[in-house]
Amino acid sequence: TLRVSISRGGHLVALGNGRVVHGRATLMMREIRTRTHGAWDITVVFSKTVQTVASTQTLPVRVR
Repeated sequence: TLRVSISRGGHLVALGNGRVVHGRATLMMREIRTRTHGAWDITVVFSKTVQTVASTQTLPVRVR
């Protein structure tokens, strides 16, 4: 199971969830608000993995 949040400039922009099967993820995202300024950040939470502890990673996003 995969949970994703996208923020821009410190404000939540979108939330989503999905599944990872054989290294490929299928996501469903819902837009919360529109933001035009600030750096993009994405937070990914993996749960129900082989490990018993959920793994969380926050990464900057570069948009081209």
